[in-house]
Amino acid sequence: MIRHSVIAVALIVCATWASTALAESEPGIAWQSLNPTQQRLLAGLEDQWNEIPVERQVRLVRGANRWGKMDPEQRQRARTRFNNWQALSSEQREQIRDSYARFLELPSAEQRLVRDNFERFREMPPEQRERLREQWQAISPEQRETMRKRWREMTPEERDRAGDRTEDKRD
Repeated sequence: MIRHSVIAVALIVCATWASTALAESEPGIAWQSLNPTQQRLLAGLEDQWNEIPVERQVRLVRGANRWGKMDPEQRQRARTRFNNWQALSSEQREQIRDSYARFLELPSAEQRLVRDNFERFREMPPEQRERLREQWQAISPEQRETMRKRWREMTPEERDRAGDRTEDKRD
């Protein structure tokens, strides 16, 4: 029994070592294989390109491809979003990543509701959005959690009716 356990542990260690060695030796995307536009957009990374993990190289190339297809207005919005992201603290970024991960775990119907509600919020006049933010911040964390729980337990129809009542109160 002990002999089998020792053999099993040895196999796991060898398999882990082998997979790590393979991953480290996996060739990345050759700089020369990038087209001129990709090379121009990623030029600041050329010297360190071979040290960048393959997964990140792939993401960078995808990003360069997306950037190349954007019109000037889309590029400006992307720059603004990037600058806003950079201005956040590491704690704020982590909180956003966590929220996004929770969002991705929601069923697609709930994701759609979140998107729809976000759109409705964005379409509100700035003063109205600010009032809602102030009201939300004025309640305790326990009250917020109670509201979230109640919202999650509602059917889509109940949520629509609740949204309609909220809009009636604002008029």
